Amino acid sequence: MDAFFGDFEWDSRKSEANLEKHGISFMDVLELFEAPYVTISSDRPTEVRWLAVGEVAGRVVAVVYTERSGRKRLISARMARSYEREAYYAHIGEAR
Repeated sequence: MDAFFGDFEWDSRKSEANLEKHGISFMDVLELFEAPYVTISSDRPTEVRWLAVGEVAGRVVAVVYTERSGRKRLISARMARSYEREAYYAHIGEAR
């Protein structure tokens, strides 16, 4: 079943599985898009996907999404890897 919130959508079962696997729910990562974040494209044979890296509740997380019908469709969310954190801090001008 799809869930919708503003300009975002996701599969609610996928969100529950993501919470169990990574400890991050899709609803929680929405705040990432309200502050500065870095975006990296990832072309796939079937669709263009994006990796957004930013802060959620003081943690740097990575969110994979695609755009469909004017909405961001969330695919997965996890803690950012070290090189993703470095790219994020470089983007916002903060050394870590």
